[in-house]
Amino acid sequence: MKYLLNNRKNATYWNSTRDTALCVEAFADYIKASGEDKPDMTVRILIDGKNVKEVKINSDRYLQFR
Repeated sequence: MKYLLNNRKNATYWNSTRDTALCVEAFADYIKASGEDKPDMTVRILIDGKNVKEVKINSDRYLQFR
């Protein structure tokens, strides 16, 4: 993963759209293998030490939290 990220052309893109697609697919495989696609956490947002918001993030609400 780190190798793919560090070896982009001009540090912003890969050589072609095909290379980009292969890298994105590799990243997706890594996320599945590492378990990062099944989060289970509570995130607290603090401003000046005051709890502004607390959100529970899990696989049911992976992209739906606000």
